[in-house]
Amino acid sequence: EERMLLIRDSSKVVTRAVLGSPKITDSEIENISNAKNVSDEVLRMISMTRKFMKSYAVIRNLCNNPRTPLDVGMPLLNRLIVTDVRGVSNNKNVSEMMRKMAAKISKQKQN
Repeated sequence: EERMLLIRDSSKVVTRAVLGSPKITDSEIENISNAKNVSDEVLRMISMTRKFMKSYAVIRNLCNNPRTPLDVGMPLLNRLIVTDVRGVSNNKNVSEMMRKMAAKISKQKQN
């Protein structure tokens, strides 16, 4: 609960310390990657951490999160399964570019 409060802090130092904490669990990272009220910088830090990106749920959450920067979300679309890519293409919360790219990748994977 305290980590979820601290992750919303506007200071990069605080958010970096929370993500670097050895006590943070995989389920907490999944919740953070799914949260709409965290900064895009937090989502970027999660995407740059190899340990966190091993989880498929984190990748899916980042793709579906409207706060995820385009340069982070676009490359992750290729790592999703077809049904999740289709879900991103139908998600009205994500940006138009992400939806178009997801639709394109969905067509490619079906062929």
